Amino acid sequence: MSRLHRDRDHGCVGRSQLPADVREGVARSGRKARGGRRGRRLPLLRPRVVRERRHHPGRRRLVRPTAVTGVDADVATRRRYDSPVRRQRAAETRDRIVIAAVELLQGTASWNWRAVTVRAVAERAEVNERTVYRHFDNERALRDAVLARIEEEVDVEPESFTLDTLPEATARIYQYVSSIPLKGRPPADATVESITRRQREGLHAAVTRAVPDWDDRDQTVAAAMLDILLSVTAYERLVVEWGLQPVDAVAGIAWAMDLVETAVREGRRPERGDA
Repeated sequence: MSRLHRDRDHGCVGRSQLPADVREGVARSGRKARGGRRGRRLPLLRPRVVRERRHHPGRRRLVRPTAVTGVDADVATRRRYDSPVRRQRAAETRDRIVIAAVELLQGTASWNWRAVTVRAVAERAEVNERTVYRHFDNERALRDAVLARIEEEVDVEPESFTLDTLPEATARIYQYVSSIPLKGRPPADATVESITRRQREGLHAAVTRAVPDWDDRDQTVAAAMLDILLSVTAYERLVVEWGLQPVDAVAGIAWAMDLVETAVREGRRPERGDA
């Protein structure tokens, strides 16, 4: 009996009677047999093998390994359905997700891209997170789709910028931005707010003295442009985003401020856009 293959489901069968592929995979059990003998032999069925039971008159059932056929594999694997209707619904779902992400971005102060997360977008689009991941591999891919949608709506491609087309492109960009209600920022520190207010008032007074015949609207626009150039945000963008050396950033800001000052002194007012 030491060379017999034991299995409680199909009884005892001699090892030589087993098929070759099973006989090669017979291993001994790690559990010691009674009397200190070697453990019983157990078949190691190979992957992609199912157990097929065959009944034989007068003997117990023998289990033979049978390779999985192509039909069995097709049934076991998940079927893929593809049709025009299914593709259309998938496109509609993707579009709904992108629209929800755009609305979520536009609803934040200063367009905070970090707020565009898979979870937040899924909640706004009324789908589960798995559906979002089905269309976008990660949040970066989702945000790229949002940016592509915005560029499509604005009809501006940064790669096509030229000095001749830049004014028109700038007008389109800010026309799109102005169509979205701005969200208020958290109140600034009292000290910061004080110096910011004093800077605005000082610049407005300087422009007013230079061109007293301008109306308040033109004076305010010119002063605001100088205020933008004089802001820490402009300097940080030049140094951090553009990688300029501090001395070059300061020189660039001074150069741009000189252009605005020259335009003011020459009486060249900001062009009025369409109301």
